[in-house]
Amino acid sequence: MFNKLFPSLAVLLFSSLVVLNLAGCGGNSSNETENANGNSEAEAGTKKAELTASTPAEFAQSIVALLAANDPNEFIKFVFPAKEELLAFGLKTISADKRDGFVEEIEKDFDEMRKQVLESFAKVRNEQAEKGCDWKEAKFLRAEYETEDRHGISQAEIEVTFSAGGQTYEFELDDCVLINGRWYTLDNMR
Repeated sequence: MFNKLFPSLAVLLFSSLVVLNLAGCGGNSSNETENANGNSEAEAGTKKAELTASTPAEFAQSIVALLAANDPNEFIKFVFPAKEELLAFGLKTISADKRDGFVEEIEKDFDEMRKQVLESFAKVRNEQAEKGCDWKEAKFLRAEYETEDRHGISQAEIEVTFSAGGQTYEFELDDCVLINGRWYTLDNMR
């Protein structure tokens, strides 16, 4: 979890500010199913379909497509915010007296956070393959999530279910946050 991996940043963002508490509790529950045009996510990933993330379900669906396409470079660009975007978002939402500390923590921990999220790509692919998942047949089924709005910031934890070869598989996206109308994750997939 984000606050276990990066305690000083977590303290700054969560405890001190109570602004970016990405714990994802309470809020509305929602389930959404496979994409509207009926394409499997493996097909969407292979065709380089447009990846979307305006809702937690779209975000999850796009991640399944990237996992199926086995494209870790595109995955990390899609799921993890650019440093500049994260800094700009934090600076406009964090009180002035906390901004310097926030910037220091992002500068210190950003690359390690990004690396760990990227490493989770291979880990999830391999763990599901060991369970019999044929990623070529991966098809997004649903995203179950609870969203919470704290101080104007939307957050979610997303449980993703997909199928492949008649079996269903799951993974979880923790510490998801809506930045400028688009969902990102700041933590490993599990």
